[in-house]
Amino acid sequence: MLGFKGQVSTVKRWLEKVGFKDSVARDYVATEVFRSLDDLIIRLKTAPIIPKFDVEKDRKLLRAVCASCMTEGGIEIPVHRVVLIAKKLVQGDTPK
Repeated sequence: MLGFKGQVSTVKRWLEKVGFKDSVARDYVATEVFRSLDDLIIRLKTAPIIPKFDVEKDRKLLRAVCASCMTEGGIEIPVHRVVLIAKKLVQGDTPK
């Protein structure tokens, strides 16, 4: 679902259009823990979290995040996630 941007309701409508029903959205806040700044940088480079992320240009912000989020276990970053659950219509089913 990484290619989807915008409102959850838009994605739910798309799911219905392509054959899913009874879609439900659930959201939660979790904590990601990174052992080091290098680990956090790898995550930011490989996940579409910050548009146009650049290690050198964003170095000052990275240091600020480390300073405010560092714990004994590592750099703890709160993350908000949305999970969509839907049933796939099978042949013979009719949408409700």
